[in-house]
Amino acid sequence: MDLDITKIHHCINELASPIACRPSGLGATATDSQPEWLTMKSAYQRWLADASPDPLWIVGKPGVGKSTLAHQIRSTLSKTQHTIVTHAFQSNVSTQKRDRASLAISILSQLLPPCYPVSSFQKEIFAQLLPSYNQYKSRFEDCPFEQLWPHCVTLLQSQEDFILIIDALDECRFDHRGQAKEILESLTQVLDCTGGKVVIFSRPNDMFGVGTSSKIHINEIRITEQDTLPEITAFCNSASAKLDLPEEMKLRVASRAKRHADSFLWPAQFLQEFTKTRKMSTLQKILEEYPSDIWSVYTRIWKDRLSKLDEVDKSICRDIFLMLLGARREFDVTELEDALHLIPDSGTAQFIISQHCQPLVEVLDGGVRLSHASVRDFLLNEGISGGGLSMSEPDATLARKCLEFLLKDIYASKDRIGQRLRKNIEVGGSANNQEKSFYEYAARYWYIHLTALLPPTQSLLELAGRFLRSLQFAYWAEYSITDMGDFEAIRSTEITLTVWLQRLPHNDRPLLHLDDYFETPYKNLSREFEENQGDKVLQWMALIQLGFYYFDKGRMTEMADVRKNVATGLTQLLGRRNPLTLRALSDAAYTFLFNNELHKARRLYAGVAADQREVVGESDPSPYFTLVYQSQAEHLMLDSSAALSTLTDSLAGFIRTTGPQSNGSLIAQLWYAVANASAGQIEQAIKMMEFVRDKRREQYGPEDSFGIATQIFMGDLYRKLGDEEKALENIEPALRFRRGFWPISHFMTLDTALILAITYRDFGNDDEAAEIIQELEEHARLDCDQNFVRACQVKHLRALLLFEDGNLNQPIRLLETLLIETNEAHNNRALQWVRLDLAYMLRYRGGEGDEGLASSLFHGIVTDQTHDPDDEPDPPRWLEAAEGALKLLRLGNTQGAKDLLEKEKLHWAREETLWMWLGVPAADTGWMRLPKGLGDDNM
Repeated sequence: MDLDITKIHHCINELASPIACRPSGLGATATDSQPEWLTMKSAYQRWLADASPDPLWIVGKPGVGKSTLAHQIRSTLSKTQHTIVTHAFQSNVSTQKRDRASLAISILSQLLPPCYPVSSFQKEIFAQLLPSYNQYKSRFEDCPFEQLWPHCVTLLQSQEDFILIIDALDECRFDHRGQAKEILESLTQVLDCTGGKVVIFSRPNDMFGVGTSSKIHINEIRITEQDTLPEITAFCNSASAKLDLPEEMKLRVASRAKRHADSFLWPAQFLQEFTKTRKMSTLQKILEEYPSDIWSVYTRIWKDRLSKLDEVDKSICRDIFLMLLGARREFDVTELEDALHLIPDSGTAQFIISQHCQPLVEVLDGGVRLSHASVRDFLLNEGISGGGLSMSEPDATLARKCLEFLLKDIYASKDRIGQRLRKNIEVGGSANNQEKSFYEYAARYWYIHLTALLPPTQSLLELAGRFLRSLQFAYWAEYSITDMGDFEAIRSTEITLTVWLQRLPHNDRPLLHLDDYFETPYKNLSREFEENQGDKVLQWMALIQLGFYYFDKGRMTEMADVRKNVATGLTQLLGRRNPLTLRALSDAAYTFLFNNELHKARRLYAGVAADQREVVGESDPSPYFTLVYQSQAEHLMLDSSAALSTLTDSLAGFIRTTGPQSNGSLIAQLWYAVANASAGQIEQAIKMMEFVRDKRREQYGPEDSFGIATQIFMGDLYRKLGDEEKALENIEPALRFRRGFWPISHFMTLDTALILAITYRDFGNDDEAAEIIQELEEHARLDCDQNFVRACQVKHLRALLLFEDGNLNQPIRLLETLLIETNEAHNNRALQWVRLDLAYMLRYRGGEGDEGLASSLFHGIVTDQTHDPDDEPDPPRWLEAAEGALKLLRLGNTQGAKDLLEKEKLHWAREETLWMWLGVPAADTGWMRLPKGLGDDNM
């Protein structure tokens, strides 16, 4: 496995949040050593002596020096033989620094090496991290805590004697109380299986059960005024002595500081005032009038200072506070400048922050953050701050800022969009995927901020709706594509918006124009390119992307129309043998594959692949994608040997051009496994599918649509092997995923629901199967032409459930009516299995004429080598041969069925009625548990 350890570690390290070094200046403590009062606490002594198996809690109110104390413990214990690992939750920096996952990220960052050489153990951890790294790519901060924590446990277990120091656990963001319980259980479990220690710093918090009751736990230390008073006094004296003031004034300042100091936070702010003062009258005023508690300090800054600003500066300050409160990651000054539409490189943002927002806001190493967690509490406390900031305003402000930035005119530039189109379709584009300024943040987080609001304002919904229909959306979409054909960011955004939209009031939903997603901007883009009289290829490139979007969504009718137009247009513009034209022709042929025009599809794909091999470069994988589609046609036509041969050729091409784990290679491997299963090699096929599924998960995550399809294929094979547990663990979650994106009437969801219903019935869960069938009957639009074959399958399953429930006549009438009402042109493979099962039911019933009716079901299935008069019933020998051949075919024995017919000098009358149809995957009502009447022991 090719592991870029440096890249993985860099990604993790960028997001890590270890306990920071002690700050310099007035806020610094006098020493890095832990204070004497702490060493005298019995709970601390027991914890150090390994007498306490639980985490040690050190609890104190805001500003009493918990973070400084965490640093002092780290500094002191790092001189011992312990491995010290630290993490600080930082709600003042960004929501990213508040997530549970940030704890795991900090542990990984500190216990894994940044580059080679690495031990085999460490390399294995990196290998296990690779799927998460590939899945989340540039948004690793979204990787769930549960996905990362097992690696942390493994690393901590490898340390003989570690100490984990966690600062500000109370600032961690939990979606519900259960998550707080889970993180504590995770820490306890890691202590149970290691020799390590954990110390946690927190404000009093009822969710953790610390600091809020009269009873102090044996493993809890509460920081009291008595504990910190000597340190606070020393701090006030030391900081006052450093002021550039007369000695008498220093003493007065120190006295005032000590008189009202019940924490470090207030005196630090108070003393900072004297560093900016030049006049004695001002000094005297500060001494006499400065607020006596930190909340009053914040209130004065918020009210008094902002009230003196004009409306423009006041609005800018307010937006800065709101953006910092809602930031998903830390902003730098330039990003704020861009988001607020300030004059570039003017220093305006720096000036406003330093003059109007400090000390509530600070700038550290170019990053802008709230100065303390208590500032966040203050700003979101409407009653005290009087600023009118609500919990929803940060996300609302950032959603608006992101959308306004994405809608800037420069991102509607056809030249800019054209560069990205060329790059993504790989025909010579040179667009740099990195956008400087606020664009990267806006592109990544706009929909996250938007969907955090329930409900949003109508004006914000209208703004989002405007973006979804704009040319700027096309630029965002092309910017979001990181690999050829990788629509993951585009798809996941649409899924998130779709789920969120269902939670909005009905009257608000049309404002978003989600029905226009991708389709409208790309149609408009193509039209703009056409009317621009410039590069005529670009209009077709826009439609190539639209065709792929339709394909990805399973909108086959629209896909067919667009791809046909693209193929025609590029053929006229560039000629048939141009590489881009050949790609379009290959895309367009999918329509014939989907509509079961398999002879035509097979012929077209074979011709395009041959031309591509002659005109494209040796490193171009295009011909091998076309061969995959050709093999699908061969597989559906029951020509497994031809399909496997074509796929072998395709795989060799992918290995040579893009590598064995490339997207194309994995697609070819999946279809090789499918064809191999049809040839009887089910166990081997499952192993190959498991490899494909795991690699897709590594690269695209668990909600990759191709990976989901692979999972369903595999689950259906497990069903055929009789493994109920593995069948259901693959099929059930896949159906839940597809239901979230497609309605039950869509063939992707409908097929999966049918597969699950078949699986339930196979293993005796008839009630669950019947529930699915009833839903399909009521809501799956089975009367539309596209779903006709699936309608046959639904009626087949309904009849089987009725029959096995003891009802004889009703299922027989249901299936007889289905066959009678289906004309010859619509005969299909699913109806052949209906004939077999109906024949069994009739014979089981055994009424007068039932045997003759059962045999007559197979009329017209086979014919001889000469003349077959349509107006006469087939002879009994033909009927018997047809039934026998269909039974063999149902078992997957294609050659056996062929041999039987040849022996009788017969052949299939219409071979296309036996072909499979394209699904991803299609349900198989042939290979399923056969019907069995009550008391029938012959089966």
